[in-house]
Amino acid sequence: MLTLFGDDRERFDSAEQVQIVTGIAPLIESSGKKTKQSPGVVHFRWACPKFLRQSVHEFAVHSLSRSAWARAYYEMQLSRGKTHHMAARALGFKWLRILFVCWRDRVAYDEARYLESLKANNSPLLAFM
Repeated sequence: MLTLFGDDRERFDSAEQVQIVTGIAPLIESSGKKTKQSPGVVHFRWACPKFLRQSVHEFAVHSLSRSAWARAYYEMQLSRGKTHHMAARALGFKWLRILFVCWRDRVAYDEARYLESLKANNSPLLAFM
């Protein structure tokens, strides 16, 4: 993860940029007739650094045994018909948002704080925990 983020805090403006650079974010093909509710066709992102995408994927899979919410999110994705790799990428997508904020704000990740946030927002993820 250090290789991905680096030490230049101005390298990325948002978590979305990190998700796109790593290839974890899907590529959405849209035309002028698409709306927010129906954005278009979603594709796997091939044009990206494969090492970074694989690193995020592996990080997400390894987090399953260490993080209760990560396991619950993965199970939720599987219950929606996603394959193992699709669920792992979705989890990696979620992890990158969290890690970006930790990196940007120079704070350590705190699982208890994240779980409190899920409870405060009445997250549907809680049903899988």
